[in-house]
Amino acid sequence: MKKTFSVLFIVGFFILSGPCVNAQKLVDPLASKETKNLFFNLMKLKNKGIMFGHQDDLAYGVGWKYVPGKSDVKEVTGDYPAVYGFELGRLELDHKVNIDSVPFDSMRNYIRTIYKRGGVITLSWHLNNPLTGKTAWDSAPGTVASILPGGEKNDLYKSWLDKVADFITNLKDENSVLIPVILIAFRSFLSIESSGSGWRSLFFTLGDPVVALVIGILLAFAAKPSLKKTEPFAGKSTWRKAELSSLLQDSAEKAGGILVIIGAGGAFGAVLAATHLGEQMSASMPLGRLGIFFPFLLTFVLKTAQGSSTVAIITAASIIHPLLPALGLNTANGQLLCVLSMGAGSMMISHANDAYFWVVAKFSGLDMRTMLRVYTVGSVIMGLVSLLMVFILKLTVDG
Repeated sequence: MKKTFSVLFIVGFFILSGPCVNAQKLVDPLASKETKNLFFNLMKLKNKGIMFGHQDDLAYGVGWKYVPGKSDVKEVTGDYPAVYGFELGRLELDHKVNIDSVPFDSMRNYIRTIYKRGGVITLSWHLNNPLTGKTAWDSAPGTVASILPGGEKNDLYKSWLDKVADFITNLKDENSVLIPVILIAFRSFLSIESSGSGWRSLFFTLGDPVVALVIGILLAFAAKPSLKKTEPFAGKSTWRKAELSSLLQDSAEKAGGILVIIGAGGAFGAVLAATHLGEQMSASMPLGRLGIFFPFLLTFVLKTAQGSSTVAIITAASIIHPLLPALGLNTANGQLLCVLSMGAGSMMISHANDAYFWVVAKFSGLDMRTMLRVYTVGSVIMGLVSLLMVFILKLTVDG
């Protein structure tokens, strides 16, 4: 009888406990959609295996620090970890680095990269003791009481919480960059029309790249969410001077090198145009046999030499224009094929002197070796395939 009762008890326990296991839910009823998705996805994965994690994985490792895209876990296993941990200690003190010497600006970029990759991110905060000012490991009596409402360090503690909340809130990517892109694209379409209506003039002005980018910056500032519901103008909050200065400095550091590369490429292109290279080529080469391959090769060489696709196309166009009759491209279709061929050449061999190469590298967190192996090789394939399509189009037009 006892044996039968024990079996029935065990069976009944599993029947009743099964729904409880599957019916787990978040404690916070106001949890965001993203939080709920993370919770339920983790619940689904718990029976499929273990998610391996690594603290500060993208920041430093054995024999290296702050190398874009580098990871000890990836080098050992061939893939990045599933879970990443970062420490916020000293953020409350307005320091630029945490207690592990990881810059907070770099941490922000790491977290955004991991989020786009689909990783799980954990944050810890070993704040200094608000009562004594010593480290987080100082357990002086009365510390907890001092930060509670009415305590002598309550205001200080809440100001620290605001700083951490501000950092976490600003991890969210804003889509304000989409507005300038739409305005610039709309301006391109408007330039086709010849009407001079008021709304067209307005959008033509707003679509100017400088104006559109300024609008994007202003929208990014305005989109900063409020940390205090009691603030006027809900949905906005003020930017701290130190925070704004850090953001502008970080932007200038990233854009400065790119602008230098573009300027140097433009200067090199101007030098080539001033040498009247086209006339010399016309006198020394049988251009009639090259046809659409000459615009491709010339643009390809210019792009590879100085990095800018725009400069390469403009410089090549100034060189090739007087050579169109010699190339057999002095017709409407021939000019179109010439432009397409130059476009294909401008895609070739994007490497370290190309500004866009560094844009992709910096914002994707990829190191130089990976960029050369993946992005540069991809640009070569893209250019050759484009040339092949132009050649097929030429055969179709000529036929």
